[in-house]
Amino acid sequence: SSPRSTRRASMLETRLARRFIECWGTIITIDAPCDGDSAERIGQLLDAALPGMRAEAERIDRIFSTWRPDSIASALRSGARIPASLDPADPDEAEMLGVLDALERARQITRGAFDAGKAPGGFDPSGYVKGWGAGRIADTAVEYGLGDICVNAAGDIATRGRGPAGPWRIGIENPDAPASLCAILDSGDPNDLDGARGGVATSGFSRQDGHVTARGPAPAKARQATVVGPDAGLADAIATALLIDGREGAQWFAAFARTDIRGYRPVTRWGAILVEGDSLIRLGSCAEGIAAGG
Repeated sequence: SSPRSTRRASMLETRLARRFIECWGTIITIDAPCDGDSAERIGQLLDAALPGMRAEAERIDRIFSTWRPDSIASALRSGARIPASLDPADPDEAEMLGVLDALERARQITRGAFDAGKAPGGFDPSGYVKGWGAGRIADTAVEYGLGDICVNAAGDIATRGRGPAGPWRIGIENPDAPASLCAILDSGDPNDLDGARGGVATSGFSRQDGHVTARGPAPAKARQATVVGPDAGLADAIATALLIDGREGAQWFAAFARTDIRGYRPVTRWGAILVEGDSLIRLGSCAEGIAAGG
């Protein structure tokens, strides 16, 4: 996904403690809200968590990077390994098997619009793994006592808990004017029983022309697609698929979103915003109640 989902909550009401990790060929930003009384304590927790978060990012890179010749992903991409050869008793290979299951689920949800096995050059899980990895880093932060955290992996965002003034609020860049926003989304519900796990991912072309391949010879139908939901990895994959299918993906997206309604929640948390031509198309939970940027 392109880096067009950005953390832009006001820092006036509550400060943000911020740390950085350089990995995956990008800079991963970690934010935790704090006020004057808690700033020192939150900063100490972030510093204590940072080595663990960095180790998790590096472990994910070691397994899933297609740029590393020694990764499992590269072995699958080249044909040196096949999924049936992976050993579930090996922690790294078990991790890949879990991601392969998630990739297949994403392919089925999107009716083939997202297919990691048909990426340019061969198997490439990065369209799911960057969002999923951001979630893993966020979970690591939670293990260190940081219940409120936002991890931004170059536009693929995973949140836990609350933001500076309620839900984490994520600004979505306008593809025609990147200095402005076309929407602002709440990535999670702090009162949700699933622990306010949130994810926002944006896919588009204005910064990475050609990084998405549509099915067949036809070009992608949308100019930009953003997805919000409780799973950052799945949001990443679905955003890529909606970029390819555009408004024609509304049917499969609606079918999927309906399946995610939990027993305690009357509506889905999955939503999407498409920019197709000059139109802004809102789907699922984004159909109502979101603020438009300037």
